[in-house]
Amino acid sequence: MRPQREAPVTEAMQQRARAVTRVLAAVMVAAAAGLWVPAAFAQNSTTPDTVKTDNVTARLVSERIALVPGRTAWVALHLIIRPGWHTYWLNPGDAGEKTEIAWTLPPGFSAGAIQWPAPERLEEPGNIAVYGYTGTATHLVPISVPQDAKPGERVTLSAHARWLVCEKICLPEEGKFELALPI
Repeated sequence: MRPQREAPVTEAMQQRARAVTRVLAAVMVAAAAGLWVPAAFAQNSTTPDTVKTDNVTARLVSERIALVPGRTAWVALHLIIRPGWHTYWLNPGDAGEKTEIAWTLPPGFSAGAIQWPAPERLEEPGNIAVYGYTGTATHLVPISVPQDAKPGERVTLSAHARWLVCEKICLPEEGKFELALPI
């Protein structure tokens, strides 16, 4: 039997890990300050960065409080999933549908692909194996800020997200989000 070798940790992997840490820290600070309330306590939210359904509270969160010209900003769609329910990974397995985010960005800005967190292996009724998330899921997206972005201006990052949330049945859900940030 050959010993298993660990995959080398790349700079990109380290950057992603740092971005996840910063976004999760921002979520925790907002929750502690009372700026963001977990799903179990939230009322119908009217803030443009948060959407609450019966099964998921979703929020668009930035790792930083301001964007920097010529740099990549990490923005996350953070889902708090109702206990007993789950959403799906990029490759959901035998059933399910991945979360999708469609961006509307200012001229010169661009969004990269979702950086998917590691999923859980879940079993649905009928012994169907799927891959997804319970509790919470943080979908990181790199946003390229153009070099000619003007410091002092505010820009709005808009997203339309769709996800499938399941318990014994599956329900398609969606939300429209806006996140205004200074440059």
